[in-house]
Amino acid sequence: MNGDERSRAVQHDTAACYRFVKATAAACKLNGGFPSYPDATRRLLTHLSKLSVFTQDFLLTFPSKNPDDPAEHRRRRQLLLTIREAWQSLHFYIQPAVDADTLSVPTELIRLLTERVRLIDGCEVLEFAAIHTDKLNYFQFPPGDFEEAVRGLGGAISAQIEFPPNLGLIALPHSQSQHLFLNGLLAHEIGHFVFSKLRCLDRLENVISEGLSNEFSPLSNIGLDPKLRGKLPGILQDWAEELFCDLFGVYLLGPSFALASVELFDLGNLLATDGTIDSTASKSHVKFQWSHPARLFRLWRQTELLDTLGWWNEISDNRSHHIQIMQECRKLRPSSFSFDSVNEPIGKQIISAFCRVFESVEAEVSRVTGNLRNNGGSDKAVDEFSRLKRTISLYLGHATVPSTLFVDKNFTYPSPVVLLNAAHLFYLGGVEDLICKSDKPDSSDIAQRSIWMERIENWTTKGLEDITMLPESGV
Repeated sequence: MNGDERSRAVQHDTAACYRFVKATAAACKLNGGFPSYPDATRRLLTHLSKLSVFTQDFLLTFPSKNPDDPAEHRRRRQLLLTIREAWQSLHFYIQPAVDADTLSVPTELIRLLTERVRLIDGCEVLEFAAIHTDKLNYFQFPPGDFEEAVRGLGGAISAQIEFPPNLGLIALPHSQSQHLFLNGLLAHEIGHFVFSKLRCLDRLENVISEGLSNEFSPLSNIGLDPKLRGKLPGILQDWAEELFCDLFGVYLLGPSFALASVELFDLGNLLATDGTIDSTASKSHVKFQWSHPARLFRLWRQTELLDTLGWWNEISDNRSHHIQIMQECRKLRPSSFSFDSVNEPIGKQIISAFCRVFESVEAEVSRVTGNLRNNGGSDKAVDEFSRLKRTISLYLGHATVPSTLFVDKNFTYPSPVVLLNAAHLFYLGGVEDLICKSDKPDSSDIAQRSIWMERIENWTTKGLEDITMLPESGV
């Protein structure tokens, strides 16, 4: 290939890359009208739009310098490849973010979660952009993945580009964007960001190493496969982080987080006719996975934390089967679980090693969230919840938005966490009472029941919105 042919090839590929970047970033352009975006999502889209401008400006001048030196020619070809690969990575985030306008995400819930997180030392300026996913799951995009793509792009086009350091990316199923209570699981994904931001693993690594050393002494270590031995620290670290994030969700949202966990995994379906946990139905839910503790193990620890924080006494009388499965989980013990991905004796030892660790995980999440509790160790919202939960249920039972309450001959405003939890419990146990007062009092009509459940969430969302408009709204 002669010099002219090389020039034409580079010019063609540069123009193709330019078109790719321009088309990819076109969706990021914001306007002053519809759609409207939460501030954090708008910041993300603005950042991506700026990246595209820097990239396009660079590419417009790129073909003008075409060296004859083969090594330099190869370097420049590699530069084009780096730019394209960086934008292929960024492409993954764009449409999910564009789809997540204020009408397509639980805006008030995300605001509540953000305000709660900002009460934590070291998290005062964190913000979260909630974007969509086509998976029926919730997850957090590791900030390092996005930052690596941005850094690689900046190095290629010689631009000073930095991803906003306090912006976390969390994802929710696009089909569930209007479900207020279920989306409380976003608190777990925020927990991943906080776990990384506050370097919590650094405080747990030694405990994990000690737990493994104590469990797998030289005598019992004889039958341990060397490859598995090398994986053990990573396995326990993953389990520790997942448990941390579950408990973090409980600290942020109280019982509502645990109730959302029961719903997503359909754990209420595990109850036998006598009200105990069905051993056959629960078989997969007591198994630890490579990356996650068993689901019932996680719910057990969440429920125990609710007891520690003072919530359990306030919710345990609810007649919902969600509460019943949580009650049954309190009877579980470490011996109730297995790790079937390895042979049984080794699996039991690995779980035993984790049980030497999980109290330290719980202590770490307690340390991080200390500002959310009172001096006695209880959640600051529990006393208010105890005082207002029945009034909130009464309002919802009369199809009234419970943002301004008349209690003891005075008007009062519930804090968002109290409103969310009282409404969630009513959603689980009070729908039938609401249906009985309607013009179609048939609680067996599934379509009508679904409509009333949706209305309860809508009234709660409106209540949260009303409360945030108050000059001194609490969290």
